[in-house]
Amino acid sequence: MDAELEKYIDDHPSEFDVLPTGRVVCKVTSHEMEPKWEIVQKHLNGSKYKNKKPFFGLESNWYEKYAPYIVVDKKNINKMHCTVTGCKLNKIPYELDKHVQGKKFKRLLAIKLAAEQEAKIKEQKKREKKLAYEAKQAELKASDLAEQIEKESKKNEGGNGNGNGNGDEQNDGDGGEQQNDGDGEQQQDENNKNENNTNKKKRKRSESGGKKAMKRKKRKKVVKSSK
Repeated sequence: MDAELEKYIDDHPSEFDVLPTGRVVCKVTSHEMEPKWEIVQKHLNGSKYKNKKPFFGLESNWYEKYAPYIVVDKKNINKMHCTVTGCKLNKIPYELDKHVQGKKFKRLLAIKLAAEQEAKIKEQKKREKKLAYEAKQAELKASDLAEQIEKESKKNEGGNGNGNGNGDEQNDGDGGEQQNDGDGEQQQDENNKNENNTNKKKRKRSESGGKKAMKRKKRKKVVKSSK
């Protein structure tokens, strides 16, 4: 084995290993090679190794650490979508790291976070205002209920007092009722007299009217006979 290859394998034990057969195996691509530095170096410069190297040792959901600002693209699962800048990114760790360290991403992210914070403050104030209103309404209802109960209590107390005084009022009013009966009889007599007088006047008027009608008839007969 070349000394240079042996040194490289010692420096990268997680990526390369030597099999019992003496061949070198790449743990990133699972590719076996002859123990020659030129061959291994050619493998390191190949596209297969370069494409798999960024994902080597990572968990299947490694990209979730960039959420919620960088998520898997809905149309292409091999791409990532940045919700801050709106651009598409390759699903490669070092490209995502480079993107989140960029000035554009940091500037737009600061604006986005400020807007979200302002929205949270407005929502909190709205919620507090609603709670204060509900508390005020509950207080008013409780006050109205207490007032209603107090009125009913006073009303019941007044009713009991009137019931206790009814007997005394009735006893006090017996003499008055007798006096009122006498006054009522006198008033009734006066009413009867007035009614009799009124009836007499009506009869006189009726008789007087009848006499006048008879006189008119006689006059008409006289006038006709003279003609």
